[in-house]
Amino acid sequence: MKILVTGFDAFGGEELNPSQLVLEKLSVAGATVLPMVVPTQFDKGPALVLEALATYNPDWIVMLGQAGGRSQITVERVAINLADAGAPDNAGFTPVDQTLVPEGPIAYFSGLPVKAMVRTIREAGVPAAVSNTAGTFVCNALFYHVQHYLHINKLACRGGFLHIPLLPTQSLDGTKPTMDLSVCCRGLEAALGVLI
Repeated sequence: MKILVTGFDAFGGEELNPSQLVLEKLSVAGATVLPMVVPTQFDKGPALVLEALATYNPDWIVMLGQAGGRSQITVERVAINLADAGAPDNAGFTPVDQTLVPEGPIAYFSGLPVKAMVRTIREAGVPAAVSNTAGTFVCNALFYHVQHYLHINKLACRGGFLHIPLLPTQSLDGTKPTMDLSVCCRGLEAALGVLI
């Protein structure tokens, strides 16, 4: 079994992105994990991931991103056909109220076993919850483009998105919730194990 796992590079003035760092540590028995760092850009990021899907033909794709302000690993339920950024992506692009795919549906549900993943992450001793919004920034854009690509090409691969909290070093003043990298990895490995 092959699982393509993506994480984003640092953005918004940050020096790191936990979704990139976890890629270096993830290991799941019974599966080959294919890690991929994605540029935090509305156009380039999804394009590169769609190329990787065509190249590797994985059984699953699990996309990861950081969510400042969240204290749990959140498994996203839905991707929406909207780009509305309050800040520029890493290419300086700031879309406002733009449709991601003009001919696409309003939304796609995740292809991951969302509630089973949340339950298994919690059983591993890591806080987790279902989320009903992946936002309207690059995370949601990647999620939507991948779901649309899988749907229109009728691929057997299934996919979805998980958000992870900031690392302690990203909130030294303690104003935002954080999660240690090792704890985050334990939760994500438990989630990926559900797919085996």
